[in-house]
Amino acid sequence: MRRNERSSKLGQKKYESALQLAQAKKPNLARAFAFLSEAEALGNADATYALATWHLFGHYIPVNLPKAAALLKQAAQKGSADAAFDFAISLEVGKIVPKDKRRAFEFFLIAALRYGRAGPQETMYSFGEAAYEVARCYRYGIGVAEDKMLSRIWMKEGRATRSKQARK
Repeated sequence: MRRNERSSKLGQKKYESALQLAQAKKPNLARAFAFLSEAEALGNADATYALATWHLFGHYIPVNLPKAAALLKQAAQKGSADAAFDFAISLEVGKIVPKDKRRAFEFFLIAALRYGRAGPQETMYSFGEAAYEVARCYRYGIGVAEDKMLSRIWMKEGRATRSKQARK
């Protein structure tokens, strides 16, 4: 087994251990935070995203918006669709990072493509939600040239996914 594979598996195990500790009847947030930090150092995108939300909302640690923004961006760059979606919202709103509608559109698009490729899995958001945001950006020209045709295509794809999920 190569070093990157070992690091990836170890990072995933540490992330899963952190989740168990945080979700236990009597959570051990100190140990969960330590495991998340170790998993993040090993490149685990889910751990990076979790740490971003802890910094964003002050879960166990004090609110640190600059650190939350940096971790959201890192998690998105590591492959987290949820982080890409949240970072896009942050860029569009401009509360924890400077407002940048072009980059917001790009991160909504990244999130939609990652959700679509990953298929159904347990995430905060979904392809349907991300597709709606991409459609909205195209519809109103938010960060991208207005394009009603592309807006309708993305909206249709998002609806199709949501209706499939509703039937399950």
